[in-house]
Amino acid sequence: MTTTYIEAGNKSFDELISEIKDGILVETIKHGSGMSTFTLAPNLAYRIKDGKIYKPVKVSVITEQYLKR
Repeated sequence: MTTTYIEAGNKSFDELISEIKDGILVETIKHGSGMSTFTLAPNLAYRIKDGKIYKPVKVSVITEQYLKR
């Protein structure tokens, strides 16, 4: 995962956060990879609760495995 681009949408940051009932906001990343499994290690992350940034959390790794079809 050397280069990742995310295209901007038309919602503000506050609008995006307000739609999340329970989640994690990753502010900065230590490192990541993406082969058969997408993985990133957050450096700074926050819990999102009922559309508001709640408090800092310690997260070691976030991963999503892609299924090959």
